[in-house]
Amino acid sequence: MGELTQDEVNALETGAEVVVLWSGGNGPHKYRVVNDNGLVWAEAPHSPGYNSGFLDFVGPEKYHTKVFYP
Repeated sequence: MGELTQDEVNALETGAEVVVLWSGGNGPHKYRVVNDNGLVWAEAPHSPGYNSGFLDFVGPEKYHTKVFYP
């Protein structure tokens, strides 16, 4: 499972499956990516259409959201 950078997350297409460990420590959980012209968020597989959180604070530093390929 490889950790993605912010640029890699921004380039994901809608429907890509990822694992997210949120900056607040919630996770890791599987999500489906929605990319709406560069605005990228995670959608829980059991809640289609529900924005679980924006993927705009991704990075390796403490308190950053971490995104991985499953």
